[in-house]
Amino acid sequence: MHILLQKQFRLPTIALVLSQLCLFPPTSRAQNPTIDSLWAAVNQTENLVEKVDLFNYLAEEYKDIDLNEAVELCQRSLKVANKIDYPIGICYAYNILGTLYDDLGVGDSAYYYFDKALELAIEEEDQYALSVVKNNFGLHYLIGGNYTLALKYFQESLERIEEPLYFVDLKITYNNIGVIHEEQGNAEKAIEYYQKAGDFATANGDPLFGLLCYGYIAQMREDYDKAIDCYQQALVIYRKEEDPLHTGETLYYLGECFLGKKDYDLARQYLNESMEIYDGLERVSDVVEIYRTMAEVYEAEDRNDMALSLYHQALALSEQSEQITLLVPVYKALARQYARQKQFEKAYQYQLKYQELNDEIYDNDTKERIAQLENNYELAVNKAERERLEAEQAEKEAKVRQSNFLAIASTILSIMVAIIAFGFYRAGRQKKLLNKQLESKVRERTSEIEYVNQQLLESNQELERFTYIASHDLKEPLRNITSFINLIERKLEDRKDPELEEYMSYVTKNTRQMYNLIEDVLNFSRIAALDMREIDWVDLNLLMIDVQATLNGVIREKNAELIIEPLPQIRAHQTHVSMVFKNLIENGLKYNESDKPIVRVSYTEEKKWYCFSVSDNGIGIDPKYHDQIFEMFKRMTTRDKYEGTGIGLAICKKIVSKYGGVFKVESREGQGSTFSFTWPK
Repeated sequence: MHILLQKQFRLPTIALVLSQLCLFPPTSRAQNPTIDSLWAAVNQTENLVEKVDLFNYLAEEYKDIDLNEAVELCQRSLKVANKIDYPIGICYAYNILGTLYDDLGVGDSAYYYFDKALELAIEEEDQYALSVVKNNFGLHYLIGGNYTLALKYFQESLERIEEPLYFVDLKITYNNIGVIHEEQGNAEKAIEYYQKAGDFATANGDPLFGLLCYGYIAQMREDYDKAIDCYQQALVIYRKEEDPLHTGETLYYLGECFLGKKDYDLARQYLNESMEIYDGLERVSDVVEIYRTMAEVYEAEDRNDMALSLYHQALALSEQSEQITLLVPVYKALARQYARQKQFEKAYQYQLKYQELNDEIYDNDTKERIAQLENNYELAVNKAERERLEAEQAEKEAKVRQSNFLAIASTILSIMVAIIAFGFYRAGRQKKLLNKQLESKVRERTSEIEYVNQQLLESNQELERFTYIASHDLKEPLRNITSFINLIERKLEDRKDPELEEYMSYVTKNTRQMYNLIEDVLNFSRIAALDMREIDWVDLNLLMIDVQATLNGVIREKNAELIIEPLPQIRAHQTHVSMVFKNLIENGLKYNESDKPIVRVSYTEEKKWYCFSVSDNGIGIDPKYHDQIFEMFKRMTTRDKYEGTGIGLAICKKIVSKYGGVFKVESREGQGSTFSFTWPK
């Protein structure tokens, strides 16, 4: 169990005075002074913006007490915020919902709400909201085992906000980056970031969190006496504050420390207390960790039957959750426990599951990309510091020159201003009359344009909502079909029936094909919805690292070679350009029957354009089909021979056209293909 932290929004629109008011919440809700006062404020205010902020604030308070109540509060906040068109309130509610669904173990819903919150934060240009959502998005990827994206989002969230109404709590991001390094087995790097988190917390008025960080560092170094001292100090305060979440967390760490000291009775005592708290909080991942650690206590006492039972309880809960990282230590522990009981076949099965999942999450490519991201981030920080110092020096020199210039210019300027002011006075009288006439016409046209824009916005929102719901509802039965097919195959493992296996394979293949088709249609529909104002500089060399990592399995399977020449930086939406290159490279590998498939990515420059090319030595395309291949669902080959949806090239062409570029193909059957497209500089 790690201290995984989520950033919270500070609400700038209200100042909450937590005093005794005449109205109180329903008795079914948790009772504490903060929540009581917030409910009273909700019932008292008639300002709908304040009501939205209060609902969001209440959801944050309930998050550590009752997850389902917190979800309901967010839905109430969204209902009011949508009614009054309050985008930043909607953004806050989406962010909180994302954290709640992560705590409930529903990863798909968490991703959806974080994605919506990020879109709104970008649209509103709210840098603080961006920092918060990116941290929590990083935490979502960390829970799911995608450490590369987690680190990327954590680093981006470290940007400072200078507005006086906002703050960025760096201890949160430092702590979460430390968790990534600990999961990757880099203990010293993890300790470095935990130390930063503790120091920042202590220096900025949160010594309690500093105690947890310093205790955890001591625990990692097996200095259990120091760790226990830190945790005991924290526990006294958390109990006094009636904070169930952090009380349960601290009790768990104390249980781990006493396990390390081989004081098994005390370890069990603290773990049982922690379990009683977390059972009521519905936090699946934390309950799994407690079961697993309790099993380790019994295992250390050679009470293997009790240990095995607890490991299986941890396994059952882990499999219910979408957090695959929970399964890795449980599989490993079950393999070890079955080996101790000399049930070697079961031990082998769980060891195999552990190895496969561990390799998937902690592969070398992931570690290399994390190291590269960290190195790039440190270089960027150093560069920014140099540029800041150079800018300060240049500013000082400019001020000296400016003071001399102003003394001379001010006299001349005073004379010129007097002359110009008189001219403006005369022109202004005539301009006022013309402006009144022009303003009347502008108001009329503006009203018409705003009405049309509102209609278009509502249409786009309805289309986007329909697309998401439709795709989600279509995916759900496909997942169920796949799950039941897997169950049937396991039931029939001992009864070999080649004909039935062929039917099962056919169903599985077609289900996967349908799932991919839904995903591609969803991607196609999202292209138009993405806001072109969100474009930024994209380093294609870094982007191609992620694209290549995504396709590594196909490259190894086909013994292929992917040659990527040095590429420029372009202005684009990263999602757009990633989809173009991924689809083209994937096609070059898929439609290729060479012994050694080769795909090459290169570019040339023109005056105002880059011209990118993706060439391959694949099966090629007859020239008579060159126009048809860019149509949706158009395939030149049968699905029996090559899997695919027939949408990939249509997506590529639509994206390139959206940026004003031109897409073309040069190919002959049996002679490979070269897909080229232009992109503005």
